[in-house]
Parts: sequence; structure tokens; C-alpha cells
Amino acid sequence: MLLIEERLTIARMFDARVVVMGHGAIRFDGSLAVLDGSEAVKRE
Repeated sequence: MLLIEERLTIARMFDARVVVMGHGAIRFDGSLAVLDGSEAVKRE
């Protein structure tokens, strides 16, 4: 299943692999747990 969602609160309901895009490029690809600990992605 593929879900494209701008709001992380909705994406969290699925708790799966997350891909974050910013400025036309993939900035993060991994789990929500790792994303929560990534300050670099949060600043993006």
C-alpha cells in the first residue's frame, strides 16, 4: 500500500516505512522511530 500524505499525524496511523521529500529530493527513507530522532529532517 502506498499513502501520500502531507500531515505526519495521519501518516503515523499506519506506522510503516516513511519517505520524506523536500525541495524535489528524498530527504529521509526509514521508520517513524528513526524519523522522530532525526533533527536534520525536522529542520527541513
